[in-house]
Amino acid sequence: MPISFVILVFNLFLILVLLHLAKGGHSLLKSWLIILLTVITALLSVAHVSSLLSFFAAFSFIWALVNNSRLISKRRQYAQTYKVVLEGWWTFMFLYFSLLAFDYVVVDSIIVSVFSIVSLGVALGTLIFTIYHVFSYRIGKTTELPEATTPSVTLAIPARNETHAIKESLTQAVASVYPKLEILVIDDCSQDRTSQIIRDFAHDGIRFIQGAALDEHWLGKNASYKALSEEASGEYLIFAGVDVRLSKKTIAKLLEFAIENEVDMISVMPQRTHFDFLANFLQTTRYFFQFILPWEVLPVNPVLSSLWLIKRSTLLELGNFNSVPNLVVPERFFANELGKQRKYRFLVSDNELGVTSRKRTSSQMETATRTLYPLFRNNPILILLASTGLLALLVLPFAVVLLGLNGVNIEGYQFSVPTASLLVVTNLIIYTRFNASAWFVGLFNFPFIITLEAALLQWSMIKYEYSSVVWKDRNICIPVLNPPLKRQRDSPL
Repeated sequence: MPISFVILVFNLFLILVLLHLAKGGHSLLKSWLIILLTVITALLSVAHVSSLLSFFAAFSFIWALVNNSRLISKRRQYAQTYKVVLEGWWTFMFLYFSLLAFDYVVVDSIIVSVFSIVSLGVALGTLIFTIYHVFSYRIGKTTELPEATTPSVTLAIPARNETHAIKESLTQAVASVYPKLEILVIDDCSQDRTSQIIRDFAHDGIRFIQGAALDEHWLGKNASYKALSEEASGEYLIFAGVDVRLSKKTIAKLLEFAIENEVDMISVMPQRTHFDFLANFLQTTRYFFQFILPWEVLPVNPVLSSLWLIKRSTLLELGNFNSVPNLVVPERFFANELGKQRKYRFLVSDNELGVTSRKRTSSQMETATRTLYPLFRNNPILILLASTGLLALLVLPFAVVLLGLNGVNIEGYQFSVPTASLLVVTNLIIYTRFNASAWFVGLFNFPFIITLEAALLQWSMIKYEYSSVVWKDRNICIPVLNPPLKRQRDSPL
């Protein structure tokens, strides 16, 4: 039995010990005990290094631990579920174990065979669900509603410091051909010309709402949603981001689909129509997972914040936004509740629906940083498992293929080749569905975006726990990490 395997088993045993120590409270003695056991773990690996990689991993971790000794202090002043030491331990231990595990793979490749077989099954499953969702997420043909029975609609747009985009957004909004449309735009205390630009559209029928001072337990967007919903008079509400562009017939098509299919809520994935190489190449997996996961058997539903419709009476029955004051993706709560009643649908825009958006690389990274850690319940353990799973199941096959092509004989190579091929095909299908202008990028960027996602998971956790997450010039860490409401705890994700 290779010594590296013994070290891995011992390290995993120490993880269980550390988790047990972390339960039920926090004390200085436990903090130092956690640090001591961690250092011992690293030194054990150094004592039996099988390559330079293990050596680098162990000492990198010790360096990170020493330079973050502030983790034992009571740094935060608000309530938390996981104590600072435990969170810091998971953050840096992730890199260490990833490198050590990869080093073991090189020494004894039996684990590669296991992961390769599992990865092949995962790749096949993702392809099947992607093909199914490509068709099920289409809006299809809809029947035009008679004007006499057309319900009233409120298009609600929250805006804060949006001078660069608000004019084009409102210009396209007022071009809608929907007959019973009210457009509300709230300025959430902007420091630029956003407020004035919104007022300039008053002659086009757009109603301006001035945002109020923000309560410390609320996120800015959630408070804006609440204010918009209270001012709205439409039977249906459509919430849209400033970076979303609507065609003249978008609103009519959404209402036709909602009424024909008897659903109370719809969430829409916009199409990308502009080709920005870096933004397309480093596309985060937020859109990717909407296609590949088996949502039909999960207790949660796919959802995006870009554009979503909900029946006003249903929103009020679910408690309006008072139910979700500090959820980064408040739409998820409503989607999950209505999904239980089969009153929710997720759509991907096409030329018929006409919803588009353009995201810069920096905006994509900011969105991922803001949403990933809360998505995993602010839980460092789930972040560790998700990051490791992404790398082991979706990136490792590409590494094995690359090593095999360079003459390194690794068991499981015969499984990794079809796995990598299936994942590339899946990625290509997804790109052609929502980002047709950059479809060819889907041929070769898959392992890079998954690796980026694993890194962003860690980065999101670090920013929330030890720094700040700034969204529209506000630090959202305190409201997000405050203990959730009872209603939020009871709802999945």
